[in-house]
Amino acid sequence: MARHTATVRFDGAVLPETAAMCTDHDGRGCVEKQLQLALVLQCAETVGVADRGLELTVAYTRDRVAFGRPIGSYQALKHRMAAHRIRLEGAFAVTAYAARAVQHERPDAAVAVRAAKAFVGKWATTILHDCVQLTGGLGMTWDYDLHLYFRRAISNEQLFGNPDEHCRSLVDLVEGWAA
Repeated sequence: MARHTATVRFDGAVLPETAAMCTDHDGRGCVEKQLQLALVLQCAETVGVADRGLELTVAYTRDRVAFGRPIGSYQALKHRMAAHRIRLEGAFAVTAYAARAVQHERPDAAVAVRAAKAFVGKWATTILHDCVQLTGGLGMTWDYDLHLYFRRAISNEQLFGNPDEHCRSLVDLVEGWAA
C-alpha cells in the first residue's frame, strides 16, 4: 500500500509543437481535465480504503469480547460506527456524481470533483482515525491491515491539494460564476 513518489525534472527539455498533447493555447483546460480525472480516481480509492477500514473495524468489534459480550454490541460504539457508515455513504455518492460529471464532461465537473475531494478527504481520515481507536490501537500494529488503509487515506488527503484548499477553490469557482 506504500506510494512511492519522485520528483521528475525536465530542465532544458525542448519539444517540437507537434509533441503537444493539448490544443489549448495556454494548456489550462487540459491541465484542469487531468486534475479532475486524478481527483475523481483518488476519491474513489480513498472511499474504498475507508470502506475497507470500517469493514475491518466492524468485524473486530463483533469478535472482540469485553465483559462477556462483543464490544460492537455496546450502544456508544454502534452509534459511532453507524455515523461513519452514513458519512461513507455520502462519500460514495459525491464521488459517484463527480465521476459521472467528469466522464460526461459536464459544466459542473470542476465543482463536483473539488466537492468530492473536500468531503472525502476530510471524512476518510476521520473515519479511519476513529477505526484505530475502536480497535484499541490494534489497527496500528503490523498484524492488522488497518494502518495501511489509514496511511493511504492520509497520503491521499494531502495529494493534489488538501480538503481546505479545495473548499477555497470551490468558493473561487462559485464567485467566478456569480461575476
